Amino acid sequence: SIASTLGSLEATSKKVDALVGSDGSRISAIFANLENITGNLKGNNQKINDILLNINTVTDKFAAMNFQQTVDNANKAIADMQGAINKVNRGEGSLGKLINDDALYNNLANASKNLDLLMVDLKANPKRYVHFSVFGGNKDK
Repeated sequence: SIASTLGSLEATSKKVDALVGSDGSRISAIFANLENITGNLKGNNQKINDILLNINTVTDKFAAMNFQQTVDNANKAIADMQGAINKVNRGEGSLGKLINDDALYNNLANASKNLDLLMVDLKANPKRYVHFSVFGGNKDK
């Protein structure tokens, strides 16, 4: 049992030796490349930190600028709306006159009512309003 385990361990060790032996130069090259990369990172650590700090500064300024622009646009829209409301309250423009002048409202309401009555009468008595003849009709009327 111990002999078979030792034999198995010896076989495994030979396989690992063969594997490392055949790819040993590649493994050495990989470790050399890793050392170069970590050396470059270590040597350029301050530059990398400066670049990241600049990126943070730029993105913070950009975010603040967009937010400020949005706030400015909202304030302008509110000011424009307030100006329009003030004009309406002073009775300026059609809407201001309609809201603030009772006489104008009453005249429009009466005109609407009269138009409605006219439409009802037109439907009830179309001959009273429309005279139509295919051949010219009676011109003596």
